[in-house]
Amino acid sequence: MIKSAVATTAEIDDIYTAAAELSASVLRDVTLLAHSVGILYYDYEVEGDLLARHLQETLSMPIVGCSAIALLDGKTGYREMSAMLSVLTSDDGVFRAAVREPLDPERAGDRLAAAYGAARGRLAEDPKLIFALPPLNPDIVFDRYLDALTDTAHGAPIVGGIPSNNGGFKNAILFDGAFHSHSAVLVLMSGAIKPLFSLASVLSPISGRRGVVTRANDTVLYEVDGAPFVNFLEGYGLRVQGLTGQAATTFFHKYPVLIEGADDAGRADLPYVRIINRVEPDGKTAVLHGCVPIGATVSLAVLQRQDLDESLRRALLDILAQIDEANSRGGQYSTIICMSCGARHLIMNPQFDMEGKIIREMLPPGLTLFGFYSFGELCPVATEAGNARNRLHNASIVFCAI
Repeated sequence: MIKSAVATTAEIDDIYTAAAELSASVLRDVTLLAHSVGILYYDYEVEGDLLARHLQETLSMPIVGCSAIALLDGKTGYREMSAMLSVLTSDDGVFRAAVREPLDPERAGDRLAAAYGAARGRLAEDPKLIFALPPLNPDIVFDRYLDALTDTAHGAPIVGGIPSNNGGFKNAILFDGAFHSHSAVLVLMSGAIKPLFSLASVLSPISGRRGVVTRANDTVLYEVDGAPFVNFLEGYGLRVQGLTGQAATTFFHKYPVLIEGADDAGRADLPYVRIINRVEPDGKTAVLHGCVPIGATVSLAVLQRQDLDESLRRALLDILAQIDEANSRGGQYSTIICMSCGARHLIMNPQFDMEGKIIREMLPPGLTLFGFYSFGELCPVATEAGNARNRLHNASIVFCAI
């Protein structure tokens, strides 16, 4: 069984006080068992590396983490301009964390495999779950490497999120008391762990209009139905050319692209969402936050505040039902890991605490929940013959119970 504790602090200037508050709160709430790991989320302005070093010295456990524009937890709901430490501890679950050299487009796959190997070499068996924090780097299309990492991990499910902040790459990823701006942190979990997953995206197309991707390369979407992708967008009556800066960000977050159909290997996928990053200067193509497979069916959806409420409740009810069923058969689930998309955070403005309030309202006693607002969410969409089909999502909320 995994036990857990979550601690938060609004003290982001005095790192010594913040470390003392976080460690004292954790030790009040949980007795540390044979194997432990800490996950630290922090505002970009926080000296996360120094904070992690103090926490590691006090708690004697590895600390991984990332920057976050805002946080979610079951006790306080929504937090911003804060730091959050979540500790997982177990006698029969084992945690091993690793990071390797910065990823680049030419060697990202090899370096992810090296990070996996470094952690796997300290486990007695293959992991049951991988918690991943990919780099906040638009040049690294992380979902390009997800299938290869899944194969290396013999089909292990991968959950996690891309760091979020308003300050850039430098302080986005944390491992062992140091920043690793362009690396990916992996935490492999093995032993008595049987993860459960729930995922909800905003699946409300603007109309019945759909098209088929006929030309794409990774995150660049060139053509739908043999015509420029921008023509497809404007067929909805939307004017997208000339949008720049914050106006473009807000517009594209409100109107995500819904992906349906098969992946590049011809396997049927659950619908998932891609947010448009920008329209290219040619006025015909667009870059999305994630890969788009050729042959997929696409449509345009609208992201509205009421959709966020409904999708959160649906996903949380689903994971709670799965926990109840598993516990009725002898399971001992105690912890929910959560990632909610930064696009959802943007759309909630000015009611940023909406999701936090719902989580506090719905979470039953005896369960710990911790999470952050990410710039991309990792979660399986299916499991086939014991092998997870892991995907990067946008505009979604993910729950993983352990």
